[in-house]
Amino acid sequence: MMFSIFWGCTVGLYMNIDMFAGGRANFGIGRLMWDNLYEYGEHAPAATPFYQWIGSILLFGTFFQITLDAITLRMLMILEKTGDNSELNWHDQHKMAVLMYFAQAAFITGAFVAFFPYCVFGWAEWTCIDNVYMALPIVALFELPLMPHALWMGKFAMALFLTSPLDTPTPEHLRMAGAKDITISKATQFAAEA
Repeated sequence: MMFSIFWGCTVGLYMNIDMFAGGRANFGIGRLMWDNLYEYGEHAPAATPFYQWIGSILLFGTFFQITLDAITLRMLMILEKTGDNSELNWHDQHKMAVLMYFAQAAFITGAFVAFFPYCVFGWAEWTCIDNVYMALPIVALFELPLMPHALWMGKFAMALFLTSPLDTPTPEHLRMAGAKDITISKATQFAAEA
């Protein structure tokens, strides 16, 4: 987890910021695919506006990934410190992990659906977007199912970093009560008590 955060803060940010600023994002070494690219009989420029736009979207994605990694690292640190679910209950761990996984999957899937060059396969020309920011509404559509949980996610993330012991935003009736785990079905509880 620490390596992922370190990589994102160094290599990831360098690559995306450099590309966003019009650079080559290659650490100053090697050749890039557009070094020998010709468009309409002229040598293509080293960094086109499209790559700059891609860099800006990927820069946002890199910050997004670093934030999710930091949240995961903090959850793991709490679990390691306590050795059990006394401070961070299973329900909250699971809910946050699933929501973070969905957020990543929706961002990536939405971007691929938006950027796919449909016009190359016979669709209308407008299906191949020229501006990266035209993909944002499609990515937002894929992220919509997270909206009912966004407030909880924000409160949970703030509680992870600002309170100790963790003051969970999960309602009491959804949290574990004593030794009973809410994930155990009634049938399993009945069998265990018998």
